[in-house]
Amino acid sequence: MLKNLKGDKESNNIKFGCYIYQDSLGYKDIKHIALECEKLGYDSVWLKDNFIPWIQDYASFNSNRNNITS
Repeated sequence: MLKNLKGDKESNNIKFGCYIYQDSLGYKDIKHIALECEKLGYDSVWLKDNFIPWIQDYASFNSNRNNITS
């Protein structure tokens, strides 16, 4: 049996969080999902720390560039 190191009842509660995979999402989408998570009662929301909102444009540019034949 695990011992409660803090000694308070709250530390025994399970907490749930939501990871938002934001690679193809804009700020408004992420905000909407985070607010929905809050309404649903999640304890936390997790995001990657290397958010790159322009990655779609970059990927599209490289894809088009690779399709050009000389």
